[in-house]
Amino acid sequence: MYSYTFKHIDTLSAIDFSNSVIWVFHADQIPPHIGFSSENKFYSLKVSGKDEQLDVQHVLELIHRKNIPSLFIRLQSFIPLTEVENVYKHVERAIYGSVTCLTPIKELLQQPDVQQLSELLHQIDQEIQTTAGVNLQENYTALPVYSIDEIYSYISELSKSR
Repeated sequence: MYSYTFKHIDTLSAIDFSNSVIWVFHADQIPPHIGFSSENKFYSLKVSGKDEQLDVQHVLELIHRKNIPSLFIRLQSFIPLTEVENVYKHVERAIYGSVTCLTPIKELLQQPDVQQLSELLHQIDQEIQTTAGVNLQENYTALPVYSIDEIYSYISELSKSR
Protein backbone atom coordinates (compact mmCIF):
# COMPACT_ATOMS: atom_id res chain seq x y z
CA MET A 1 0.00 0.00 0.00
CA TYR A 2 1.26 3.48 -0.89
CA SER A 3 0.40 7.02 0.07
CA TYR A 4 1.08 8.71 -3.29
CA THR A 5 1.65 7.05 -6.64
CA PHE A 6 3.64 8.90 -9.28
CA LYS A 7 2.21 8.94 -12.80
CA HIS A 8 5.67 8.76 -14.38
CA ILE A 9 9.22 9.03 -13.05
CA ASP A 10 11.61 10.48 -15.59
CA THR A 11 15.41 10.71 -15.60
CA LEU A 12 17.19 13.56 -13.85
CA SER A 13 17.88 15.33 -17.15
CA ALA A 14 14.15 16.21 -17.28
CA ILE A 15 14.51 18.59 -14.32
CA ASP A 16 15.50 22.22 -14.79
CA PHE A 17 16.76 23.34 -11.39
CA SER A 18 16.41 27.01 -12.23
CA ASN A 19 12.69 26.38 -11.56
CA SER A 20 10.95 25.42 -8.31
CA VAL A 21 11.63 21.80 -7.29
CA ILE A 22 10.64 19.67 -4.28
CA TRP A 23 13.43 17.22 -3.39
CA VAL A 24 12.62 13.88 -1.72
CA PHE A 25 15.64 12.13 -0.17
CA HIS A 26 15.40 8.46 0.86
CA ALA A 27 12.16 8.27 -1.12
CA ASP A 28 11.81 4.59 -0.27
CA GLN A 29 12.13 5.04 3.51
CA ILE A 30 9.78 6.04 6.31
CA PRO A 31 9.78 8.96 6.53
CA PRO A 32 11.62 10.50 3.57
CA HIS A 33 13.44 13.81 3.96
CA ILE A 34 12.24 16.80 1.96
CA GLY A 35 13.97 19.90 0.62
CA PHE A 36 13.22 22.65 -1.87
CA SER A 37 15.15 24.49 -4.52
CA SER A 38 14.66 27.50 -6.74
CA GLU A 39 17.07 29.30 -9.03
CA ASN A 40 19.67 26.53 -8.54
CA LYS A 41 19.80 27.02 -4.76
CA PHE A 42 18.78 24.30 -2.30
CA TYR A 43 17.11 24.63 1.12
CA SER A 44 16.27 22.02 3.74
CA LEU A 45 15.18 21.95 7.37
CA LYS A 46 16.79 19.30 9.59
CA VAL A 47 16.99 18.43 13.28
CA SER A 48 20.55 19.77 13.29
CA GLY A 49 19.61 23.06 11.63
CA LYS A 50 19.07 23.95 8.02
CA ASP A 51 20.71 24.00 4.64
CA GLU A 52 20.44 27.36 2.94
CA GLN A 53 21.54 28.54 -0.50
CA LEU A 54 23.48 25.37 -1.30
CA ASP A 55 24.34 24.97 -4.95
CA VAL A 56 22.07 22.25 -6.37
CA GLN A 57 25.00 20.64 -8.18
CA HIS A 58 26.76 20.14 -4.84
CA VAL A 59 23.66 18.43 -3.39
CA LEU A 60 23.24 16.29 -6.52
CA GLU A 61 26.88 15.15 -6.21
CA LEU A 62 26.19 14.10 -2.62
CA ILE A 63 23.11 12.13 -3.71
CA HIS A 64 25.13 10.33 -6.39
CA ARG A 65 28.15 9.71 -4.15
CA LYS A 66 26.04 8.27 -1.31
CA ASN A 67 23.64 6.49 -3.69
CA ILE A 68 20.59 8.09 -2.00
CA PRO A 69 17.25 7.11 -3.58
CA SER A 70 15.78 10.50 -4.47
CA LEU A 71 12.91 12.15 -6.30
CA PHE A 72 12.74 15.61 -7.83
CA ILE A 73 9.30 17.13 -8.34
CA ARG A 74 9.30 20.17 -10.60
CA LEU A 75 6.40 22.53 -10.09
CA GLN A 76 4.63 24.44 -12.84
CA SER A 77 4.62 27.72 -10.94
CA PHE A 78 7.82 29.52 -10.10
CA ILE A 79 8.62 30.53 -6.53
CA PRO A 80 11.36 33.18 -6.52
CA LEU A 81 14.48 32.58 -4.44
CA THR A 82 13.73 35.67 -2.33
CA GLU A 83 10.44 34.08 -1.22
CA VAL A 84 12.19 30.78 -0.39
CA GLU A 85 14.83 32.65 1.63
CA ASN A 86 12.14 34.59 3.50
CA VAL A 87 10.24 31.43 4.52
CA TYR A 88 13.35 29.52 5.62
CA LYS A 89 14.72 32.41 7.69
CA HIS A 90 11.73 32.04 10.06
CA VAL A 91 12.53 28.43 11.00
CA GLU A 92 15.64 27.18 12.76
CA ARG A 93 15.35 23.38 12.79
CA ALA A 94 12.93 20.45 12.88
CA ILE A 95 11.31 20.09 16.31
CA TYR A 96 9.45 17.11 17.71
CA GLY A 97 5.70 17.67 17.72
CA SER A 98 5.62 20.93 15.78
CA VAL A 99 8.14 21.54 12.98
CA THR A 100 9.20 19.11 10.24
CA CYS A 101 11.19 19.40 7.04
CA LEU A 102 7.83 19.88 5.32
CA THR A 103 6.87 22.96 7.38
CA PRO A 104 8.55 25.64 5.21
CA ILE A 105 7.46 23.89 2.00
CA LYS A 106 3.84 23.90 3.18
CA GLU A 107 4.15 27.65 3.64
CA LEU A 108 5.77 28.17 0.24
CA LEU A 109 2.99 26.22 -1.48
CA GLN A 110 0.23 27.75 0.68
CA GLN A 111 -0.89 24.38 2.05
CA PRO A 112 -0.85 25.01 5.83
CA ASP A 113 -3.11 22.10 6.77
CA VAL A 114 -1.21 19.19 5.22
CA GLN A 115 0.82 17.06 7.63
CA GLN A 116 2.96 14.94 5.35
CA LEU A 117 4.37 14.78 1.85
CA SER A 118 1.72 12.46 0.39
CA GLU A 119 -1.05 14.86 1.46
CA LEU A 120 0.82 17.78 -0.05
CA LEU A 121 1.33 15.98 -3.36
CA HIS A 122 -2.36 15.09 -3.56
CA GLN A 123 -3.25 18.75 -2.91
CA ILE A 124 -0.87 20.11 -5.56
CA ASP A 125 -1.24 17.26 -8.07
CA GLN A 126 -2.21 19.63 -10.91
CA GLU A 127 0.82 21.77 -10.08
CA ILE A 128 3.33 18.94 -10.65
CA GLN A 129 4.99 19.36 -14.03
CA THR A 130 7.68 16.66 -13.96
CA THR A 131 8.88 14.00 -11.53
CA ALA A 132 12.35 12.52 -11.92
CA GLY A 133 14.31 10.04 -9.86
CA VAL A 134 17.80 8.72 -9.22
CA ASN A 135 19.06 5.65 -7.37
CA LEU A 136 15.53 4.22 -7.12
CA GLN A 137 14.67 0.55 -7.42
CA GLU A 138 13.47 -0.33 -10.90
CA ASN A 139 9.90 -1.00 -9.73
CA TYR A 140 9.59 2.16 -7.58
CA THR A 141 6.33 4.02 -8.30
CA ALA A 142 5.06 5.42 -4.99
CA LEU A 143 5.85 6.79 -1.56
CA PRO A 144 5.42 4.27 1.27
CA VAL A 145 2.54 4.77 3.70
CA TYR A 146 3.50 6.34 7.03
CA SER A 147 1.88 8.42 9.73
CA ILE A 148 2.62 11.79 11.31
CA ASP A 149 3.52 9.87 14.47
CA GLU A 150 6.27 8.06 12.55
CA ILE A 151 7.61 11.43 11.36
CA TYR A 152 7.75 12.82 14.90
CA SER A 153 9.22 9.59 16.25
CA TYR A 154 12.02 9.87 13.69
CA ILE A 155 12.63 13.52 14.62
CA SER A 156 12.78 12.47 18.28
CA GLU A 157 15.35 9.74 17.52
CA LEU A 158 17.50 12.15 15.53
CA SER A 159 17.27 14.78 18.28
CA LYS A 160 18.53 12.31 20.88
CA SER A 161 21.51 11.26 18.77
CA ARG A 162 22.84 14.73 18.09
